[in-house]
Amino acid sequence: MSGADQVSGPRGETPGEGPLADVIDPRPVRSHELVHEGIVWSLVRDEVDLGESGVVTRSSSTTRGPSAAWRSTTGSGCC
Repeated sequence: MSGADQVSGPRGETPGEGPLADVIDPRPVRSHELVHEGIVWSLVRDEVDLGESGVVTRSSSTTRGPSAAWRSTTGSGCC
């Protein structure tokens, strides 16, 4: 098959290769830090060991419950 005959799929796979896919593979969390604790949401920072790819830092927010539903039913958008 010449280069002109090769076709890439919608996700860049080439003939003979399977499609790319996410894989659930839990990785160890080296540290977990509460950066900010708020009334409605909090910020956390984790260091995650990705093995051969090294250690990465991820930041995320968490909520204390159905805060979005509470705001939409009150109609105020403020505390």
